[in-house]
Amino acid sequence: MKNNKLHPGILSILAVALTLASPAKGQSAGEKLSWTNPVSDSIFMGDPFMLLHNGRYYLYGTTSSGTGFKCWSSADMNHWKSEGFVYHETADSWGKGNYWAPEVYYHDGLFYMAYSCNGKDTTNNRMLLCLAKSSSPTGPFKDVKAPWFDPGYSCIDAHIFFDDDGKIYLYYDKVGYEGTWPDGHLFGYIFCRKLDKDLDPISDPVFCSKAEQPWEHPFSDRSRCNEGCSVIKHNGIYYMTYSANHYQDPYYGIGYSTATSPFGPWTKYAGNPLIGMDEEAGIYGPGHNSFVTSPDSSEMYIVYHTHLSKTNTRRWVNVNRVYFDSAGRLNVLKN
Repeated sequence: MKNNKLHPGILSILAVALTLASPAKGQSAGEKLSWTNPVSDSIFMGDPFMLLHNGRYYLYGTTSSGTGFKCWSSADMNHWKSEGFVYHETADSWGKGNYWAPEVYYHDGLFYMAYSCNGKDTTNNRMLLCLAKSSSPTGPFKDVKAPWFDPGYSCIDAHIFFDDDGKIYLYYDKVGYEGTWPDGHLFGYIFCRKLDKDLDPISDPVFCSKAEQPWEHPFSDRSRCNEGCSVIKHNGIYYMTYSANHYQDPYYGIGYSTATSPFGPWTKYAGNPLIGMDEEAGIYGPGHNSFVTSPDSSEMYIVYHTHLSKTNTRRWVNVNRVYFDSAGRLNVLKN
């Protein structure tokens, strides 16, 4: 059954530099999209990423982590068509399992998928980032950089930010376990690297974010993570949304920070979390978001997963309108 309760927040429309797209079929100019959260009661995924291309939405996420990634498409975020597997592991693949958090970008006439996975031969079963490409948003995507690079530690949650000055940046998480099992804890730190036009790294990693605010449980005996970031720009200010706590915890949530440079330093919003657990609204474990616009670019939406219930950690997809208020704060609207 769909959860018809609306998500809490304050907030309304986000203006950032994104590629304009023509209205979706059936949507006239100025007409508002309308949907109910979750956007589908039959699509289950974590780490959702939504791409708008030629008036159609393409939804990717952590779906079949043992073998690859599936995709769904829609013109209105109500009626979804399964596009099946858009990336699938083969005998020749560098990766082997733990296919997580794909994001797809249209760049120089091709579609690029950034994702993370385990490698067949990585030391200590480390996860690394990979890059695949296709001529279509529905694939098939084929690896072009696998792994993308190897910094000597596990990396997950790749996010590419195309700045309005033509420069390109990659954000990702350095993750691991500190201490001796079971007395240690997971950690996650967000880093940034500059990319060239071919999406190759051309700078050293720069630290951006770690668990610090009380709601992020920075002294947790289970997980001390900032992860799954997404970066947007408004009025010359960079906004980084990120997730904190353990992804299976109902207190997993989304916060944001700001900076005047893609590398930071980043200042966390004092009113975080932006989206957190709300038992009255039936919201548990909200996290790992992306952003997308309406087909006519008049609205911006935040796309994220939530748990089915406080005890059921299976995840589905939610979308809310967002906006900046007069003080430059990022806000999330009830639909």
